Amino acid sequence: MTHEIEIRRAGADDAAAASAVICAALRETLARAYPTEVIERAAGAFAPGPLAALFAARTAFVALRDGAVVGTASLEGTSVRSVFVSPALHRAGVGRRLMAAVEAEARARGIARLEVPAALPAVPFYTSLGYRPLREIHDGHETTLLMERRLG
Repeated sequence: MTHEIEIRRAGADDAAAASAVICAALRETLARAYPTEVIERAAGAFAPGPLAALFAARTAFVALRDGAVVGTASLEGTSVRSVFVSPALHRAGVGRRLMAAVEAEARARGIARLEVPAALPAVPFYTSLGYRPLREIHDGHETTLLMERRLG
């Protein structure tokens, strides 16, 4: 086993494995910043069925390590969406690789500026990639920070 990370487009057949990664990230990482009801509502939204629909509606990517899904990210219009990495691989470059794929897709489409509604614990990650804060978003359940990056 080489443990190299492969990034490819996501399909409906990736939804169950990606859902498990997302739910683990929600419960192990984001639970420190958000109430349980917010985490569980999000976990329901990323169950395999709804996630397969999101994969079909967006340009979605998965990160694979030894053939197993370990992360996901997507592009929807000019927004980066649903960036999640297995908690066991945080700070191992998986998120950066996923973001590079999303940004390359955006550039190929002629998109000059990307936005990401960043969960509060993810703000340092996006800042390290060159995203800057625009404003806080309060949706009644959670607070995120809308961030942007101009693509060169």
